[in-house]
Amino acid sequence: RYYASIHGPEGWETLLDWTPSGDILLHQANHLGVIAEGDRFLLFINQKYQSFFRDDRLMSGQAGLAIGLSAAGKEANWKFDNFEIRAPQSEPIEARIP
Repeated sequence: RYYASIHGPEGWETLLDWTPSGDILLHQANHLGVIAEGDRFLLFINQKYQSFFRDDRLMSGQAGLAIGLSAAGKEANWKFDNFEIRAPQSEPIEARIP
């Protein structure tokens, strides 16, 4: 499952609630992608489109990644490699929604 949230003055706020995906590979590397244009965001897992959301509080600022577990006492391992931020493409964001 995946979700999107924003951290603001009052803590974490959900932008996209927990969503199941059959495209997440267990015990293997996964490629996560976000295409952002203005207030519109497309989410991809392993180059496969997952979801779309809008939020006008994210029109500019900093990019980051937060990882956590949903319950105390659970354990997990994460490894990140090749975090990239790229300039937008010239085609409109709507053209990239399958």
